Amino acid sequence: MVRQSRPRRRVEARFDWAARDAELAAKVGPAADAVLARRPLVRVSLRAIETVIDRPCCIYVRRQKLPRTVAAVVDRTETLEEYQRRRIAWALDEVREMARSVTASAVMRLAAVRDEWKGYIEGLIYESILSDSVESEVGGCNPRQFFVPFTET
Repeated sequence: MVRQSRPRRRVEARFDWAARDAELAAKVGPAADAVLARRPLVRVSLRAIETVIDRPCCIYVRRQKLPRTVAAVVDRTETLEEYQRRRIAWALDEVREMARSVTASAVMRLAAVRDEWKGYIEGLIYESILSDSVESEVGGCNPRQFFVPFTET
């Protein structure tokens, strides 16, 4: 007696992936905005967006079935450098609010960034000091008057 295999059932798609893709793609923008609004700061990443949407690993695991969602996520995620710049800006504001002396090391410590950002932070501090003093013109003196551009004669 030869054993015959059962005839295979035809399995139809259980989900409408195009509709699910459109639904998730529409949720990516508000989810990214929610991640940006979080305190303490969180990097806008695929994982963070999936967590806000309340579908952990859904987008990553089914990324080939969700092309519009993946495109929306790629547009809204931030690079490590963008995230660090956002942390530095936040830390600079926090140090000012604490009424402490604004130093590059204080900002770096609060932002948790490496020494390679020191020049960038010092430039931000310098620009903020100039813009604050130009707006208020402390003592009737404009600090920009001391910076004469070099011209060759």
